[in-house]
Amino acid sequence: VFSCIMRSCFDRSNLSGGAGRARSRNQRPNLSQRRRPTVAERILVVEDEYLSRTAMSKYLSGKGYDVRQAANGAEALEILTGETFNLVITDFVMPHVDGLRLIELIHAKWARLPVILMTGYLSARAGNTILEGMVAEVITKPIALPELLKNIKRILKSFSRF
Repeated sequence: VFSCIMRSCFDRSNLSGGAGRARSRNQRPNLSQRRRPTVAERILVVEDEYLSRTAMSKYLSGKGYDVRQAANGAEALEILTGETFNLVITDFVMPHVDGLRLIELIHAKWARLPVILMTGYLSARAGNTILEGMVAEVITKPIALPELLKNIKRILKSFSRF
């Protein structure tokens, strides 16, 4: 039995990738057409409104990002403790742990992790002034997803230099 296994493992026809057939020169795989695995940048979306959270997540996933979702700040902290992300997008007003507290905790533990704050309660100018140094961007709601995407690309590009 062992010799049969060894013969079948080292049979030249098996090495060619065919089932008992040798591959001709014309059948070689075109390496330029193979998909190269890419590492998607990871984004954590923290939003208590289900429809907003899922719409944003689906949009960003469709643009090639690896997106995780959290319904509140407490859930986000749990996820952040076990996983690595390139960016966090968080709402301001949420149950359990609100956006401001989440940002403070992220800044204390993961200081180099960029955060985008989404809010319908502060103007972008006021938010940037209050949270200076703790957030990469403050975006007022309602959010246009193409505009959010531009901000994400800009932020990830600038933070990738560190």
